Amino acid sequence: MIIGVSLSTITSVNAYNYNKNAFENTDELKIIYNQIAKKEKSINACSLNSQAVYKCGYPTTKGRILVTGDAYKNLIPTGHAAIVYSQNRVVEALSNGVVTGKNDWNKSKNTCWGLYVTEDQAKNVADWCYSQRGKPYNIKYYDVNTRSKFYCSRLIWAGFKDKYNVDLNTSQYGAAVHPIEFVSSDKTMILYKK
Repeated sequence: MIIGVSLSTITSVNAYNYNKNAFENTDELKIIYNQIAKKEKSINACSLNSQAVYKCGYPTTKGRILVTGDAYKNLIPTGHAAIVYSQNRVVEALSNGVVTGKNDWNKSKNTCWGLYVTEDQAKNVADWCYSQRGKPYNIKYYDVNTRSKFYCSRLIWAGFKDKYNVDLNTSQYGAAVHPIEFVSSDKTMILYKK
């Protein structure tokens, strides 16, 4: 269980959430996923499984959002989020502030989702997050207005909200932006799940 959200709840999230009513059949979804898949260097195509969830290879394209439900240091059940900056690096906010880290969540995490928002916007948000490096960690999770310090999911949320007025938050945790909310947001699409 991740702060009131069970992993079984997350696994039942629709594969394509961004505009649920825009696509009436899986053929349209296949086209969209395969267009995205061609841009991912680690995969050639995406496949549809029996639950109508597309599985793509691990995301390495700039701007993809990574989310894990793993407990921080195996103690605190908060999950974590980062944004892909390059094939080998992510931008994330850790206890020592906004830093870059290894893009190896497919190996280093027990659970992992790779999310797609929009191509051009996501790349610009990754650059914005990268420009926040060195800022301290924000332990005030409900303080979403400050831009002088960040926690992991609020860093990514602020980038999309400030640059494009795209709100990836849900009402599940009030004003706080929880990493798992990105997985269930109607503005993201699940590309990868471990």
